[in-house]
Amino acid sequence: MKRKLTFIIALALTITAADAQTWMPVSTGTNNTVLTLDSINGTLYAGGGFTTAGGNPANYIAKWDGISWTTLDSGLNSNVWAIGSLNGNIYASGDFTTAGGNPANYIAEWNGNTWSAMGSGFYLSIGSAQGQVFATYNDTLYAGGAFESANGISASNIVKWDGTVFSPVLTGTGGPASSLHVYNNSLYVGGGFLAAGGTLAHYIALWNNTAFSGLDTGMGPSLVQTHVFAITDYNGKIFAGGFFSTAGGDTAHFIAQWNGTSWSPVGGGMNGFVYSLAVYNGALYAGGNFTLAGGISAKYIAKWDGTSWSAVDSGMNSGVHTLAVYNNELYAGGSFTIAGGDSISHIAKLSTTTAVNDIPDSQFQLSIYPNPADNNITVITNQTKQSFLSIYNLEGELLLSQPVHQEKSTIDISSLAQGMYFIKLYSENGVTMKKFIKE
Repeated sequence: MKRKLTFIIALALTITAADAQTWMPVSTGTNNTVLTLDSINGTLYAGGGFTTAGGNPANYIAKWDGISWTTLDSGLNSNVWAIGSLNGNIYASGDFTTAGGNPANYIAEWNGNTWSAMGSGFYLSIGSAQGQVFATYNDTLYAGGAFESANGISASNIVKWDGTVFSPVLTGTGGPASSLHVYNNSLYVGGGFLAAGGTLAHYIALWNNTAFSGLDTGMGPSLVQTHVFAITDYNGKIFAGGFFSTAGGDTAHFIAQWNGTSWSPVGGGMNGFVYSLAVYNGALYAGGNFTLAGGISAKYIAKWDGTSWSAVDSGMNSGVHTLAVYNNELYAGGSFTIAGGDSISHIAKLSTTTAVNDIPDSQFQLSIYPNPADNNITVITNQTKQSFLSIYNLEGELLLSQPVHQEKSTIDISSLAQGMYFIKLYSENGVTMKKFIKE
């Protein structure tokens, strides 16, 4: 009974707590992992290992306009790891070998209507090449990954594209380049290398458009698994996340901060990989394969306010691979199928909801009938934009979750046992709950 009461109280608090952060679905999401998100010119682009988005065919790449998903021609034939832009064109890189049905080796260009190959693309003599990251720096598109050449030009794991031709970045990096970030007119490069441009740089380096330099002694230990997967800036410092246990020779678990002179840990760090970093509403968000941040429970995503770590809602049930800010909302993509306790497929957005009690009834309508119900229950609401319903039992177990597309919806509850249940409505205006009885 104590557990039941705790759950009921928790649900009630979600109604009355103002400005609560809640994960919400992005239509019906995708049918497989989202590996990259990028907000470009008012559109959110998503790439990954999926073949549907919003329930419609979308081969490994799709775009979201805030209302619906659309495809980019016939897409690619394998994973998209990175999306970037230059001069109005969209670029994708990953594991694919065709784009729009035509040959394109690991990198391709989208002009808004059609895909085109970028010469012979990326090449790696042992195994398959892979594009992993993009960044625009000094009006040039930089691409990183695991490759030896780009369209026949020798380029070790990093290359630049001016819109017409590829050119090398000195001698490149001595291992995969997996993260790029522009800050203070410099390009920060992270990955699985020990040197950049012939200069010692353990897993992270700075490029000033002329030369590479290391950042102190970088990350460690010097093992094959050590890697910097994500870089961003926050409060005037550079933050790097990945798979490492030291930064600048000092202990730093999977995330560290650079003040321009030295590295330091970030609140005790995580207990697993950090794959992505993003700044949103004055805080730093980290996504990855961890379940603890600063010693507190934070399932696969956590928030750093400059002083301490905190959880983000109840987190996810699996890894967060990518984060992006679009339309002033934080989006997360990954391998998860549950976010904030609700069924959300591989992509979610963070909604800062206002307490329902602060919203006039005329603006927020939710009614259900019949109650008690037998095999079906009808829900009426005026909250149909980016809304969804979830049904829980008294133990707090999620039984059903579905998007709301119209003001009147009928839900099949014939599979539920007799008893009391809670139906919870999430919308962009708030969260509310009602109880019903199944006869």
